[in-house]
Amino acid sequence: MEPFTHLTAVAAPLDLPNVDTDRIIPARFLRKPRGATGYASFLFHDVRFNADGAERPEFVLNQAPYRDAKILVVAENFGCGSSREMAVWVLDAYGIRSVIAPSLGDIFHQNCSTTGRARCSAWTSRRRRWRRPTGRATASTSTRSARRCCAPAGTRSA
Repeated sequence: MEPFTHLTAVAAPLDLPNVDTDRIIPARFLRKPRGATGYASFLFHDVRFNADGAERPEFVLNQAPYRDAKILVVAENFGCGSSREMAVWVLDAYGIRSVIAPSLGDIFHQNCSTTGRARCSAWTSRRRRWRRPTGRATASTSTRSARRCCAPAGTRSA
């Protein structure tokens, strides 16, 4: 995986607090090798897909503007729960390079650090600004910051 330093990309909002690592990658997929075909489909599997495998259109990563998102803007305590390093690897397999949050689960945060993924958690006071991000965002480890940089045509950026 390429080490993370700076990224400007589409940011997908996932406004669910306390998303644990079992929601990020369900336990039944933990024995699959990282390079397995379809590994990216394990990301948020139980909330992205119905029992028959069909996409749930209401899930943010199944919506056209966010399918190719490289940044997730999430609610507090993202990645809480167990010490599943695979939660970081499945995010990478999907193409998510940065997770921006007001707080992260401690072990998830450590796993992000050891694998080179960005971790930005300094925007708690500006939470409303990120409530429904549209367009692109920038995350940087050099300044340990994250910001929304632009919005789709016809809208104002914050």
